[in-house]
Amino acid sequence: MLSSGCVSDAPADGGSIAVAIAPLDLPGLTNATYTLTVTNGAAGTGEVVWQRTLDADQYGDGAGSLAFVGPCDAGTALNSVALEIDALYDANGLIPATTYRDPSPISRDVACVANGDVQVTFDMTIVRDARQGFFDVAVEFEDVFCSAKLDCVRRDTGGDLELLHNPLAGGRRDLTAVLAFACTGAPGGPTFLYMDDVVVTCTTQQDVTVDAGGLGNASFAEPPAANPGDYLFAAAVYRGNEGLASKAYWEVALGLNDAAFASAGVCTLRARGTAASAAFVETVDGFALPAGAVYPVIEWDVPLTNTTSRVCTSHEIDGGDGVATVYRGYPAAINQFTWASEPIYLRHEFNATSGEVTSTSVGDCEDGRLNQDETGVDCGGATCGACGAGAGCLVAADCASGLCVGEVCQAPSCGDGLQNGDETGVDCGGSACASCFDCGVIGPCPAGFACSGGTCVDTTGGEVWVPAGTAWLGCTFPDPTYTWCSGYELPVQLRTYPTGYFVDRREVRVVDYAACVAANACTLPGYTSSGSSSATYGHASKQNHPVNYVDWYQAAAYCAWKGRRLCTGYEWERAARGGCEFASSAANCKAETRRYPWGSSSPYQCNQCNFSECSGAYETRDVGSFSGGSSLYGAQDMAGNIAEWANEPFNANYIQRGGHFGSNSVNVASLRRSNQAPDSTSKYAGIRCCRSPQ
Repeated sequence: MLSSGCVSDAPADGGSIAVAIAPLDLPGLTNATYTLTVTNGAAGTGEVVWQRTLDADQYGDGAGSLAFVGPCDAGTALNSVALEIDALYDANGLIPATTYRDPSPISRDVACVANGDVQVTFDMTIVRDARQGFFDVAVEFEDVFCSAKLDCVRRDTGGDLELLHNPLAGGRRDLTAVLAFACTGAPGGPTFLYMDDVVVTCTTQQDVTVDAGGLGNASFAEPPAANPGDYLFAAAVYRGNEGLASKAYWEVALGLNDAAFASAGVCTLRARGTAASAAFVETVDGFALPAGAVYPVIEWDVPLTNTTSRVCTSHEIDGGDGVATVYRGYPAAINQFTWASEPIYLRHEFNATSGEVTSTSVGDCEDGRLNQDETGVDCGGATCGACGAGAGCLVAADCASGLCVGEVCQAPSCGDGLQNGDETGVDCGGSACASCFDCGVIGPCPAGFACSGGTCVDTTGGEVWVPAGTAWLGCTFPDPTYTWCSGYELPVQLRTYPTGYFVDRREVRVVDYAACVAANACTLPGYTSSGSSSATYGHASKQNHPVNYVDWYQAAAYCAWKGRRLCTGYEWERAARGGCEFASSAANCKAETRRYPWGSSSPYQCNQCNFSECSGAYETRDVGSFSGGSSLYGAQDMAGNIAEWANEPFNANYIQRGGHFGSNSVNVASLRRSNQAPDSTSKYAGIRCCRSPQ
């Protein structure tokens, strides 16, 4: 312990600081060298009052404990005491710095009292590489050493680790990620393991949570466990001791459902655990790390999957790729570490001696605390209701307004493109917004849009509105000979659209694209009229034809210049075929979903689209020329004339939608797709943009 009293060089009105360093809990330690620095400002600011390099064998017990007295400056509100470990020694001499994790420098702010003593205590547990070969890779702290890793591949072949049975694939063993955590204490002594729930955070869906307190096959029926989007096909928890009560392990296996990768986005596994030879204090919030101490915690922060495949491999502890030993600490009293200001809790405790697991409550939606999967206090996440303005959020569903910006819920407004607050339509009706004009089954039109023939069209005629709802996509009708449907159109799916969106009413014309080129925001098409007779750009009589010979990147650049973006495949297909709001009933929606924008009959009247069997000149036509071909939402030319790039990757290519003037009647159906390299151009491909509400 380090304590101090007044010394001869202390200021006349000064106080003194009693600094205490507790034993380091590192077996075999014989000495430690520290540097102590006191400044007359908070967080290490101000002037240096004094600085000393001290040995524990001279000022302490030879096991890292040390006591020292020095002055402080009572003329300022706060002084700062900083501790840095310079060297550690055991019976063999200097311990290499590469074999332990140094938590220093650590500092505490202290209120210096004139002519009085203030004690400052530093309590650290040092993590050291284990010298025993019990695990593959291990670190040691107190009298416990631990191994931790995450494996997604086989160590022998490097192929996928296939452990759990996948009920979605006939019960065969399938892609599995295994989080492993094991610790051994002193022979005959107790060992306690602590774990939080395993959480997988994805960019485009809510968190997946596996309750680490369970045993065997995991259930997602009760919070906080959750498996949105069936990202996991299964999960399991394994836990126990191996022969000796002092050796314990905790493993969590996650079955990764590759069919859900695309909708989940980029997903990262996060968890943390630690161990001790004495039980932590249990509170209503969890098992707290020792107060006022610096304590090692193993943390997992490993990318698992992207939108197409597994990205995790083999990740060992402190290997620099997502499984790491970190130090955590929080204050015990007024004097504060410069680290966490609040207690740090873990949810589950495993007593290796008794085999018992104790799990603290995850809280509820009325406890006045931020817990469970809440994004705000008692709100947000999958468990509680939506949050009001100003509360935290991760996705739009966390907010009552449906608007999450910068991870903060926004208040409803009459220009956010959503029906929220007391609005009776999108940005209209209620106490604050202008009255709505009803537009049939589509509902009230958004602000700036008017109802025209049962569709919502903006005042310039440039966009149409597709409301929130559901729609059947893909090959929704029997097709035993695959005349209509190929692998492109499978599987059939009912998709939910939680918010509405805007779609260009017509294809992008030559005159529109020329304005983007003139603004230096777009580049010239791959061919112009001077280089190809089939090119529309630069042709004086084709200014209202759709621009062609643009690649995917040029299409995306044009949409961005307009403040829009390329439509996803899901958006494009619904805008062309219609949604379930037009069906006679929800049960009939699939059967009544259209093959074409105008219905399910082939376009042989030749007033519905420009395609090979009716095109005559076999070339593009002015956009909007086919009055009978509009979709239920008012979008024109979504069949034929020119195929339209979509933000819909397919292997290394991107999908084009709608067919073109050279397509037959089957290939202009709204469910059909073609694909092309993103940097390639053709006379058949052009642009249509979409836009999300702001």
